[in-house]
Amino acid sequence: MLSTIFLGFTLQTLTTLPIVYGSVGTIYSKYTESPPSLNGAIGSSEWEDANVYMNVGNEGKYDVFLMHGDNYFYVGTTL
Repeated sequence: MLSTIFLGFTLQTLTTLPIVYGSVGTIYSKYTESPPSLNGAIGSSEWEDANVYMNVGNEGKYDVFLMHGDNYFYVGTTL
């Protein structure tokens, strides 16, 4: 089963990210000049600029895609 979740945040309001499950570390997103379509699907070409974290979460069942533009931060997640 494939489900997707997309969230857009303005960079001005993004000040801190919570630490989840006690993990400590730095996460990175890549800059893009082409924002993705927020349509419920992760197309390989529109998310090719994203930093991808594979097999994350308690059971390692999520893939997380992170990228940002000039004004927004994009998060894509597959299950």
